Amino acid sequence: MAKFNKDSVSGTISVVVLLSLVCSVIVAGSAVLLKSTQEEQKALDKQKNILSVSGLLKKGSNIQEIYAKNIEPKFVDLNTVPPFSFIRKCCRYRIRCHKQHTESETA
Repeated sequence: MAKFNKDSVSGTISVVVLLSLVCSVIVAGSAVLLKSTQEEQKALDKQKNILSVSGLLKKGSNIQEIYAKNIEPKFVDLNTVPPFSFIRKCCRYRIRCHKQHTESETA
């Protein structure tokens, strides 16, 4: 049986290739195993951000429970929504202008 010469170029390359393969299998396996956890955390982070912006998030509260109770996802087809021309006219003062237009539309 031939003795493995670790000091040769072929020995060094074979060790590098073997180590690279082992590390790539470990990284790929970890990515596959952690995919579902990553998706759950991404959804939880999105819910947390929505609750934070809406003012419903309190420290130490259950994010999923509050989200399910208070937030209702809706789909808006932007092709069917009428254009808001009044926003374009007064884009510099959107909030004040928007309030004025919504009050005049309800009157």
